[in-house]
Amino acid sequence: MHLCYRRWRKRKRMVVLEMEKLEELLAPESLSQPQGQETERARKMEALEKGKQGLGKPCRDLIGLRDEKGKSYADISEVLRVPMGTVMSRLARCRETLRELVQRVISGEMNG
Repeated sequence: MHLCYRRWRKRKRMVVLEMEKLEELLAPESLSQPQGQETERARKMEALEKGKQGLGKPCRDLIGLRDEKGKSYADISEVLRVPMGTVMSRLARCRETLRELVQRVISGEMNG
């Protein structure tokens, strides 16, 4: 039982961190930043899009359902006909892969 609580708390922290990063990226004040910061944000968004193109279709679809369409884990579970835990673990792996791809795009290892 303690192991389950520990995992739940850890997952909750991970979600909070991801949400904070997303909110920081999409904050209204970041849209009206000086030119240098604006171009930096645009560069990061471009890297994110290139990184998404490097993902396989299942990961792109899963991330699209959750992050772009705002579907809940339960909704995604029904759509994909897999258990909710599977959705959560697949999404975590896909996000980690996306993070690595974006870092590669930013560092210049991966071209268009």
